[in-house]
Amino acid sequence: MNARLAALLTAAHAPAWRCRYGGEFEALLVELPPHPAVVADALGSAAGTHRRALAFAGGVALAVLLVFLAAGPRLLPAVPGLVLHVPVLEASCTPSGLFRLHVPGGILCGRLG
Repeated sequence: MNARLAALLTAAHAPAWRCRYGGEFEALLVELPPHPAVVADALGSAAGTHRRALAFAGGVALAVLLVFLAAGPRLLPAVPGLVLHVPVLEASCTPSGLFRLHVPGGILCGRLG
């Protein structure tokens, strides 16, 4: 692998990890072939060193989704192909394609098709 790619993959890791292992890791990467599996493994390693930040971001994303669900159709935009996995307490649909779903926290309404 070329030195520039090895440096980029090393830089993707958390600062504390780079301080302790960065030089050794970068030297190892330079010796390895630039195979997609090697790059993917290095990126996975980098993601692992950022797990606290990733867990926080996942928590924020979940909180935003819960706010949208609790607010119902007032805040949830119409997104073609959007699929939400929430328990449906009651559902109804008219012959013209209008539907109403009663979910925890509110009602989702829309048109099929």
